[in-house]
Amino acid sequence: MYKGHKLRSDSSRFTVKKLLIFVGVCVLFTLAYKFGQASTVSAADKPVSVSVIDQQIKRQIEESGEKVPEIEVLSWKPRIFVYHNFISDEDCDHIVEIGTEEVIKGGKKNAGGQAAGGYLIQTQKDHVLMSVEKKIADWTMLPEVNGEVFYMSKFEKGQGYGSHVDFFHGDDAKRFIGEQGQRMASVVVFLSTPEGGELIFEDVKVKVAPVKGTAVLYYNLIADGKDEPLSKHEDARVTSGTKYTITKWLRQNAASRPEI
Repeated sequence: MYKGHKLRSDSSRFTVKKLLIFVGVCVLFTLAYKFGQASTVSAADKPVSVSVIDQQIKRQIEESGEKVPEIEVLSWKPRIFVYHNFISDEDCDHIVEIGTEEVIKGGKKNAGGQAAGGYLIQTQKDHVLMSVEKKIADWTMLPEVNGEVFYMSKFEKGQGYGSHVDFFHGDDAKRFIGEQGQRMASVVVFLSTPEGGELIFEDVKVKVAPVKGTAVLYYNLIADGKDEPLSKHEDARVTSGTKYTITKWLRQNAASRPEI
């Protein structure tokens, strides 16, 4: 009697186990289907905001008067995300201060004829930049070593940067890809809030106004590693004030970093 009862009990547990596995598989397929639908959302659809912190912590931050971090999905093709309040105003001011002290390149002309100053900043020399680099790695889930050296840009009134892509193509692809791989993604952090100076992805009608402390992540490659032409973008001309940004270009593999 006891053995027969045990056999029926084991059989019952086995049936329940199979049922749970079946339900789990159905849930996974449902999520995969919905994710596939979400990945086809156009840039014209309403942006989706996602809180990156616990609701209780969010309330505590709001009560303290601090800014609440939040990620906004602007487009799935190309993939464009905005991280509001990515770094503090104090950190922005600090980076601008050290960046302007470490100029290694003068102003350069782009295809549109507007001048913009650009500087490389070595992360290891500053604890704030090291912290920002770690936040970028946490956000993108790409290793810190895959990032090139920070590039700081300064745009004064009337200055901007013409339409371009960040991935290498043509002769540049042969010269710069190598073992590092392609520039698969870019992160731009706004260090000031000028008038004008929007980051514009013209082909998908996405425009991001520069707001101090906000970061923009966009992917230069599609999921299969091919170039994403829709990632083409430009920096609109500044109409008032000065626009400061730092850019982190992220490679497919570990990036080589020149000594500065």
